[in-house]
Amino acid sequence: MAILFAILRTILTVLLIILALILILILLILFVPFRYRAMGVKEPGQTEAAAVITWLLHMLTVEVRYDLGSGTGLTKDIRIFGISLFKVKAWLDERKKSKAEKEKEQRRREKREKLERMKTEDPERYERLKAEARARKLEEKRRQEEERQKLEEEARKKREEEEARLEEERIRQEEAQKAAEEETETIEVRAEIKADEKTATVSKAPKEELSVRIKRFIQKILHALYKGVVKIISTLIKMFIRLISMIWYLPGKIMKKAAGVGRQIDQFLKKLGQLSRKAGDIFDFLLDEKTQAVLALLKKQIGRLIRHIIPRKLIGYANFGLGDPYITGRILAGACVFYPLYGKTFRLEPDFDELVFNGKAELKGRIYIFYLLFIALSTILNKNTKYVINYIKSFNKEDSE
Repeated sequence: MAILFAILRTILTVLLIILALILILILLILFVPFRYRAMGVKEPGQTEAAAVITWLLHMLTVEVRYDLGSGTGLTKDIRIFGISLFKVKAWLDERKKSKAEKEKEQRRREKREKLERMKTEDPERYERLKAEARARKLEEKRRQEEERQKLEEEARKKREEEEARLEEERIRQEEAQKAAEEETETIEVRAEIKADEKTATVSKAPKEELSVRIKRFIQKILHALYKGVVKIISTLIKMFIRLISMIWYLPGKIMKKAAGVGRQIDQFLKKLGQLSRKAGDIFDFLLDEKTQAVLALLKKQIGRLIRHIIPRKLIGYANFGLGDPYITGRILAGACVFYPLYGKTFRLEPDFDELVFNGKAELKGRIYIFYLLFIALSTILNKNTKYVINYIKSFNKEDSE
């Protein structure tokens, strides 16, 4: 029984120690700041940038660097207690690879030693195994040779099939071209024969009398006039019938169109009424005291967040110019907003004539997770914020329905 109590006491002690360590870690994350530092250089022949985040006296360090001048490009590193995780990973991979090679070499050495012992202790078995190994090797070589020959045979067959297909295609094209040429020659010969026959017929036809020709011409004119009059009369009859049918069905079509337009106008008016009601609800919601209180709270909290996150220290200079005095002046006027914060340590050198950008800057700051959590919770748990969130959820639910 005493042993059982001792085991339970040990387990509880270990659990309490683990819980205490977790609590300490949570408190450290909340109340120990994450410090950040960044620097950048843009000068003739030098382009470099770096950003470093540290926590708990550099116990955790995250670093990113970019150096265009030296050609190293982008590099990144994560260190815990000064030990690079990337180097540890590379070392573990190398160790794993070296261990695998050592194990492979060990197996080879053991196999050689075993064969040497067998050669001394049991020569017959050694020779038998040697012959079997030689036979397996020859069989493997033969199998590989058969596979190689099979692949070569398949490749040769494919090549022959492709050549045969190309030859057949070439012959087919030649036959088609030959047939087209023969067809062209046949058409030309037929045309020549027809032209000769027409010439012979014209030359042999007897000359008709002038009165017969005039009579035939008059008949053609009368026939054409008759066809034109019949066509005009039939067209007029069709137009008259279509006009009568349009007049007959026009009231029904007008009523149908009017009913459709009326339904569309009714639907449009309903949608317009719904939109106007929603717009009125949104307008009332925006003018509500609780909504205004939430907007004021958000403005206040965002200001706090920005003041907490922005760098505490900024050192350096910036020589800039856009080639346009007006635009350069506007940018300079906008940058003057930060003069009360960094005016004594950061220098602006505007160039109103040339297009140029050179500079060097170094900034430092810190972020408390506890403060960020406090801002988020104080905003979300506010009763006015809850009202706004519930209203937005209900509004979205109505839209989905």
